[in-house]
Amino acid sequence: MATAALTLQGASRSAFLGATTAPRNPLKEQVGVCNIKVPTQKNSGTARGGSLCVFARIKRPVEERYGIQHEKNVTAERLKELGVERWSTWECGPNVTYRHEWQVDELVYISKGSVMVTPADCDDDAYFYQGDIVRFPKWLVADLTFDEDYEQRYRFLAYGD
Repeated sequence: MATAALTLQGASRSAFLGATTAPRNPLKEQVGVCNIKVPTQKNSGTARGGSLCVFARIKRPVEERYGIQHEKNVTAERLKELGVERWSTWECGPNVTYRHEWQVDELVYISKGSVMVTPADCDDDAYFYQGDIVRFPKWLVADLTFDEDYEQRYRFLAYGD
């Protein structure tokens, strides 16, 4: 049976183990080192034992890395507070993918469907669903993929909004 001992470099033990406390520098990805003790195999004619060192990097979510803010399952009161019924509407059909570059901050309410957002030069995706409000930051470049009929209400934000 293998045993594991955890040694951390550059991260607090609680941050690595999934505690809710934020690391001191949230812009740096956390690095952990895990030393795994491998037992010696007896009666095999060769001694195979010791430890194995594995380096792991904890990835922050796409939303955090690229400054995308979102609220899930927004209430009717929140929609009324934001005045979503007065926002412009945009629709698209299923099986569509295109690259978009935001020239200004944009606030979006997804009223139908879902969207997969893949920032340029990134292998990870973020998914947003019907009922979510998403704020896309200025200068973000990403591929948007729609697998089903999609409708959104949107507005562009001025500096400071």
